[in-house]
Amino acid sequence: MRIKSEKGITLLVLVIVVVVLGILATIAVGEVGDLMNQVNKETISTDLLLIQAKAKVLNEKATFNSDESLLKGQKLDEITGNQAVEELISKGVLNTSEEHYDKYYIWDKQTLDELELTIENMEDNDFFIVNYETEEVIYPKGYKHSDGNIYYKLSEITEK
Repeated sequence: MRIKSEKGITLLVLVIVVVVLGILATIAVGEVGDLMNQVNKETISTDLLLIQAKAKVLNEKATFNSDESLLKGQKLDEITGNQAVEELISKGVLNTSEEHYDKYYIWDKQTLDELELTIENMEDNDFFIVNYETEEVIYPKGYKHSDGNIYYKLSEITEK
């Protein structure tokens, strides 16, 4: 009488395979999270760079023609009661005593549409703040970096 040898996967091998797959899944989730964070940063940076370029062109036209009415958007120092602006001031992102504070303008969805700029995932109440003099662009929602800090200015976001 011959005993038939049974072939198949043992419980130990199955446990090892599950553990290895779990480790790979954990690594993949971390990498995907880092990749998504990088894509988000690049999207925000690109949007802000487009806005900066358009603001630079408008400022050059206004300077050349000595006509400040060519600058688009609403002057920031004329706006009162905007909670997002007040938060930026309280966080020190905006400084009302700054030398070029009067050159900050708010670009909302309507302004961007007039300038033929399309910003992905922009909601109707979203806006950007542009300083025509310093060419700084501020993203009021901010970009949360992997270091845990939130950055609002284009110059800070592109550094990270």
